[in-house]
Amino acid sequence: MNGARASEGPTGYALAARLVRGLAWIQLGAAGLLLVAATLVYGAEIVMRTFLNTSYPDYYEVVGFAFIYIFLFGAAALYALDEDIVIGMLHDLAPPRLRRWWVLAVYLLVACTMALVLVYTVQLIGLQRNTPTPLLRVPEAIKWYPLAIASLSIIASSLLEAWGCVLWIASGVRPKTWPEPLLAQPPVEEAII
Repeated sequence: MNGARASEGPTGYALAARLVRGLAWIQLGAAGLLLVAATLVYGAEIVMRTFLNTSYPDYYEVVGFAFIYIFLFGAAALYALDEDIVIGMLHDLAPPRLRRWWVLAVYLLVACTMALVLVYTVQLIGLQRNTPTPLLRVPEAIKWYPLAIASLSIIASSLLEAWGCVLWIASGVRPKTWPEPLLAQPPVEEAII
């Protein structure tokens, strides 16, 4: 799906791309911090149970909430990192002029799907805002906040990429969302044995 991306495109697109990149980095950072915190809480529980013969009964709810946030923030951030979702085989079989339209359609469908997820998630948050969790007694709704945040992030990423596809269709050059492939590995030199 990665067409020729020569520049960051128009100023508005470049600004929107920077905002999406910033959101992706914030989500990855939050997911990383939550992973460390959840691991420490879980590790402390193991130590307490094994060596101190005691337990912190609410730990699994805390760790469970953390992993929900980790998963959804991570998923939204990785989607924003241009982990393409276009079905490669169908994309490659399409004539070059239709490929741009295929990519645009996929991004718009993802944005529409995530908008529906967001609407139903907000409704669920409203329904569960006064229902406490069994152990921590915090609103059940906090479990759904990361899904709402991830949905907004995926919608923003999809609309940004759809805008890039429109520019690609109009000009023949696909603007860059990311200055370079973020997760690309440097070339590995073969060792001489």
